Amino acid sequence: MKRKLKMIILVLINLIMILFTCKKLKTNHKIKYTVKNYKITESFYIENKKHTYNFIIKNKKNTYSFTINNNISKRKKIIKDIKIYKKNNLTCIIPIYKTKRVKKNIYCLKNNLQTSNYLLKDSKEFQKIVKENKIKEISTSSKTTKYKEITIYKNNINKNEVFLIWNYKGLYVIKNNNYLYHKILNRDLYDNVMSTTISKYYYLFDNRDVDGIKDVYYYNIDKDKLKKIALEESINKSAYINGNHKNYIYITDIKSKDEYRLNIKNNKLEKVNKDDTNYLIYKNNKEKRVNKREFFNQNNYFSNYEITNTSISSEKIREEKDYYYYYENNGFYKQLVNGNKELLFIIDSVNDWKIINNNILIINNGIMYRYNEENGLEKILKSNELKYNYLNIYSYYNK
Repeated sequence: MKRKLKMIILVLINLIMILFTCKKLKTNHKIKYTVKNYKITESFYIENKKHTYNFIIKNKKNTYSFTINNNISKRKKIIKDIKIYKKNNLTCIIPIYKTKRVKKNIYCLKNNLQTSNYLLKDSKEFQKIVKENKIKEISTSSKTTKYKEITIYKNNINKNEVFLIWNYKGLYVIKNNNYLYHKILNRDLYDNVMSTTISKYYYLFDNRDVDGIKDVYYYNIDKDKLKKIALEESINKSAYINGNHKNYIYITDIKSKDEYRLNIKNNKLEKVNKDDTNYLIYKNNKEKRVNKREFFNQNNYFSNYEITNTSISSEKIREEKDYYYYYENNGFYKQLVNGNKELLFIIDSVNDWKIINNNILIINNGIMYRYNEENGLEKILKSNELKYNYLNIYSYYNK
């Protein structure tokens, strides 16, 4: 009898462990449910330990879409109530969550177009709703400080943010309370700068030599340390960076018709393709292998996602994770895939822009701006050099 009891207990323990493991391994869900008269589509996934919820909330007249990043143990159906406000041409909702770990926020349509809180911050109707619900208001600072040739709007830089600027021979590292310059090269590198930021590292491929790329420099942002890699096999200077995926930087040598990848764990360079086959592309975070002819038909950048919204010009659009971002008629828009578009901010002209971790970085007339939902559009720094040279020389890192 005792032996049978021990066996039953052992079986139960194993079942509990299996159920726990299955629950732990499950990293995504997509469900639909209704709160009040609103239909809610809730999508959840985990990537790089970051927990993301995407929402589309709609009734017969209005649709809202937004994202929250919270680790709340993969809970489902996390919206329990929705507060609704209508004031003149403004219609807003405030989702109420089942946990206090998700902060309260407001989402609004102005004249039936979803509009950011940054653009609505001066609206009297919007301010009434914000104050009534004790929602954090967006504010920016114009206070500056000077470091070498750069003017820095120090109060607009959050404590975990780092902005990186290449300056011909070295790298400016701009934080909210610390400014550094690391000299890397002994002579200028002006054009065709091959650099990328992956994880906590900034990588620079030295392509000045006519004999090709022999050295790669990498800077550890967290530890403030600079090191050099001497490549065992040189890459032609006409090469370009395809993009980053997991712990690899992918590079294509146009002259030799080879694709390489640099492992940032051990800083070893390896060839990806085998003869004329098995060239690697990542689209929408999915691996695709193609032949030589298809691969070299055009430059392949992993950030060039397949555009499913044909109403937007692919020349204007960027995509990160689940969103399209595009600039049209002086307005920057963000659109959840299969969701509605949101007007984020207005800016008169743009020299260059990129998306990094849901932050929009913009270069306009020598000024770098950063936009995100929490802070709105803020000036970060100003440099005369950025008026004339801005392609692939700036980056961003958030710890």
